Amino acid sequence: MAQYIPDILLWLFVINHGIAFGAGIYEQRVILPQWFSRSSESGIRVKCAAMRSTDTGRRFWAFVTTVPLTLLTLANLVVAWQSQGPRHEWWLGAAVITLVERMATFSYFIATALRLMRAEALPSAKVEAMASQRLSRAVPTTDVVVIPAANHLTAMGHPKFGEALLAFLLKQGAVVR
Repeated sequence: MAQYIPDILLWLFVINHGIAFGAGIYEQRVILPQWFSRSSESGIRVKCAAMRSTDTGRRFWAFVTTVPLTLLTLANLVVAWQSQGPRHEWWLGAAVITLVERMATFSYFIATALRLMRAEALPSAKVEAMASQRLSRAVPTTDVVVIPAANHLTAMGHPKFGEALLAFLLKQGAVVR
């Protein structure tokens, strides 16, 4: 049974990435339009109440990526480091890239999303400054690299695309409502 553990961990890692990718497409197509509105006089507006009511971070992503993908990443790092054969480099590379993405998620994306859910209590200039400052330290597309042959079309469906888009919109002067 112990000889199957590396294969099981790798399959769980790949399947979890696939689920996260599909969920990211759903979030981009269905959830993000609920969080933003556009008007000619005020530009793009962030709907904080809609972000709080859907709260996809705690209702969905915590059970798909925050906990499981993080644990799978750590386990796969250990097993991939010890592996040999043709899949060693790709497996280790995917695990390292996902680890970088997990660190960016915990240090930037989750913190920014939580602040934006409470953003109407802050002045608009403070929200814009917060997004600009945090954006300069983030690499929002790191785990897109895990997907083979990723390009701008696959990146748009990625779960972190919405979070990166939100930070970008705030940097461009989006109005928080």
